[in-house]
Amino acid sequence: KTALKYLRVCWKNEKGKYNCGVCPKCIRTMVDLRIAGIADSSKAFEKKLDLKLFNKIDARSHGSRIYYKQSLEELKKTNKDPELQAGLHYLLYERKYGGILQKTRDFVGELDRKYNRGRFYKFLSHNGII
Repeated sequence: KTALKYLRVCWKNEKGKYNCGVCPKCIRTMVDLRIAGIADSSKAFEKKLDLKLFNKIDARSHGSRIYYKQSLEELKKTNKDPELQAGLHYLLYERKYGGILQKTRDFVGELDRKYNRGRFYKFLSHNGII
């Protein structure tokens, strides 16, 4: 309980808030707390996770997509929280950036991570190629 009380993940320090509740790190942490069923126990965030924030999250990077896919898979395994499942599904598969280019990025990233420890994908993304 003590860790949940003093949990700090935000780098913004927006208006003196401990965690802003809207940056990517805050949202990812709030998703995890909700999946674990302890979101209400944590006082580290002023508000509960607002799924409308999924309309604003940029989940185009390979790392972000992996995180959100893992979260969605965990929810599906346990068949918990259909509302959060729907939000994550929307974020990953229904947003405007979920087209062929994003699928290609994901595919290249998965192959590279599996066979090349992510070096090729990092090179391509760092140079704005994908």
